[in-house]
Order: sequence, then structure tokens, then C-alpha cells
Amino acid sequence: MTSGSITPVSQTSTGISYIHGLISYNGYLYGSQKNPPGKIVKINATDYTDKTVVTITRDGVNAQSLNDILEVGDYIYTCDDLGYLYKLSPTNLTTVSYVQLFASSAQSLESDGTYIFACGQDGYVARYTIATAAFVAAQIVAGKIFHSLVEDGDYLYVSDTSDYVMRKIVKSTLAQDSVSASYGRVVTDDMAQDSNYVYGGGESSPYGIVRVAKTDLAYQLFNFSGIGKSFGVFIVEDALLYLDKDNNIIWVLTFPVIAVNYKLTLQGLSGSGGINELATTTDYIHLTQWDTNAYAIKFNYTDIIRGYLLPGYTLEGTDFTTLMDTFKRGFRGNPDFDVTRSALSFGERDSTTGWYAKNYADSTIKMVIIQKEYQNMALRLGYWVNLDALGLTIAPIDVYDLITDKFERTWEIKTVKPIMVGDTVKYFVCDLKELPLHGL
Repeated sequence: MTSGSITPVSQTSTGISYIHGLISYNGYLYGSQKNPPGKIVKINATDYTDKTVVTITRDGVNAQSLNDILEVGDYIYTCDDLGYLYKLSPTNLTTVSYVQLFASSAQSLESDGTYIFACGQDGYVARYTIATAAFVAAQIVAGKIFHSLVEDGDYLYVSDTSDYVMRKIVKSTLAQDSVSASYGRVVTDDMAQDSNYVYGGGESSPYGIVRVAKTDLAYQLFNFSGIGKSFGVFIVEDALLYLDKDNNIIWVLTFPVIAVNYKLTLQGLSGSGGINELATTTDYIHLTQWDTNAYAIKFNYTDIIRGYLLPGYTLEGTDFTTLMDTFKRGFRGNPDFDVTRSALSFGERDSTTGWYAKNYADSTIKMVIIQKEYQNMALRLGYWVNLDALGLTIAPIDVYDLITDKFERTWEIKTVKPIMVGDTVKYFVCDLKELPLHGL
């Protein structure tokens, strides 16, 4: 594990307290206040001096403490401690409409584009139809605090902080499908997910990551020395970011196999609170600090992500021969890494379609191919399989070349990155997309 520090490129007092939800939309940040009356701050993501604070109302009555916030269909939605869901204009944050989903605090919101789903205290979940504003609510287990949720496919995954469990809810019926065993800690109101797992951070000790499988809700705990309390975990590209509010540290983790990649200590902060919310724009990552005087802080995107997740960091200075030997030691026999590279070039342009003819020149090269099913093997080398497979080779290759192995499987090269020491290329790393119908 490597440690480092970063400083913000901009920061500002937001004019509200205890920001509990943060999103970016159309060049602006929107943050919701977890304090009555419910307020939202709108900040120009490029110019932090351009900001507006608006108190959210319903027919002249102030909203209570606001919790989550999201954007769907060019509108901003937020929810409060009385169970109200507000539809707001992103321009001036005036209330377009509102409904009371249930008579207890609405804690978290998610959307699949057709519906907005909410969960809250007293064991409630709700489904709101965006097109019609009709909604239904269901009380799954009375007296329980449903703190956060994510949606995927046919299900919601809801964190119950009363029993320290994850509940799997059917979206179409709002009935409980199954429930996990207790993992013994409160997880964050901001959870993250990939296709197979839900990830939550530790809001109560022991801190760290709770990873829950979507299929059977089996969980696994990942604890790290020195890690503090978190109010949110976020997936940004191929990193799982754990916001450590106790220490103002971003723990940059690999996933789904959880391991610490880097620890980034935040320095030069004007605010005094711990980091808790995150939103991204093209060039920046924006955080907020949990405090009565909540600050927004902006960091260069590449300081956190691209500058700290360079493929091959564990293999710096390693040449390709050593890399192949590393793989051979993991197998019986003597595996052969010969593949056929079909180098793409373009011929004459078709007079009817306007398309250029594709020509391929075949040659034999050596390439280590790691399929997605062997993600653990890639992780041991410091890599992540983003697509169907990862390729490592010393041969010069180009995007859109084809690679065919001895089993007649063909992949298209989607990205190419040289791994260099000084001005010397040690090898190339490429993302591969399988073409199962190639040649048919």
C-alpha cells in the first residue's frame, strides 16, 4: 500500500449545514441540508463563488431536514424527515410538485428511469411513478430503520441499520424476497454496487467495507488498520473510494476483491468537518465536509483516480519475459502464449456506402490473456479486467486489431497502454472484447 496527500484546487463554504446528499447535474452541484428547514445549495462546479441557497417548501410550509437527492428526467428530487418527496426545478429549485410517500423519515432515493424508489424509518419502502406521480408504499418490518438502498434489475437492496442486515426487495411488488444474516455494523447511507455485489462502508465500529452478494445476500467484511468511520463509499471508474470522515482520508480500494490500493490524506482544508459526500464532473472530484458550516472542496480528477491507478504499479521495472515466467509458475506444464495478431489497415473507400475496406495482416506474437473469470489472477499483478479479458504483450499493437488464440477465440483490442520505465516500453496492456460470432 502506498500513501500520499492531495490538496484541493478550490473550496468554499456552502452556506448550509450537514450536507446529506450531493449530485452533479448540467454543470452544477446540488447539496441537500440535513437540518431543518430543508435547504439545497446550488454551486457552479467550475466557479465555486457562484452559489445559491434555497429553502425548499410545499405550499408555503418549509421542508424538514432533507436527506437524499437525485436527478431524473431533468428534474431534481429530494426527500425529507416527514416522508415527503419533492420534485424541483433545477434552475431555481422551486417546488414543481410533492407527495408524502409515508409518515416517517425518507432516508434514501434511487431511480431506474421509470420509477423512483425510497426507503425510510419504520421499515418503509415506496415506488413513485415518474410519469404520473402515482406511488405505492409498503411497510416491510415495523420499527426498523431502512437507511439506504440501491436498485438493480428486479430488486432493491436495502440496508436495515436496526438489525444490521441487507434486505432484498422485489421492485414490482415491494415484497421482501430475502434477508442477509447480521453483519454487525451500520453501513453508510451512500452505498455502491457492481453487477454482483453491494458495497457499504462502516458508520459504526468495526469500520471498513461490507460486501454483500446480490444472489444470496452472503456477506464478507473487510477491515483495515487505521481506517475510520465513513458516511459514504463510491465507485469511480475502477476504484472503490471509501471516504474516511474521522481522518479526512480517501481510501482507494480495488473491488470486488477488496484491497487497499492507495491512501490519500486531504490537506489544506478550510472547513473543519469530515468528508462525507462525493460527486464527479469531467475534470474534478467534489467532496463535502460534514459540519455546521459545510464546505465543498474540489480536487483534480487525475489526482485521485488516473494518477493513482496506473496499471502495473506493482510490476514497475518488470520486463515481459519475467511476466510470462510469473504466469508459468502458476501452472503445471509449459503454457504457450503464442496468439495471432490481425493488424487492421484500411483500403479503398466504397463508392456506395462510403465505408473503407478493412484489411488484416496476420502475424504471431506472444500475449498473456487473462479472462474476466480469473480476476483474482489479474489483481495479484496489480491489474483489473475491465472487459472480457486483459492482454499483456511486448509486441506493438493497435486499437481495433484482432487477437486469436489457439482455441479459435477472437478478441478485438479496445484500449492499449504502454507500461514504461523512463523512455523504455516494458510491455503493453490492452482491454479485450471477445467476438463470439467472428468468422461465422
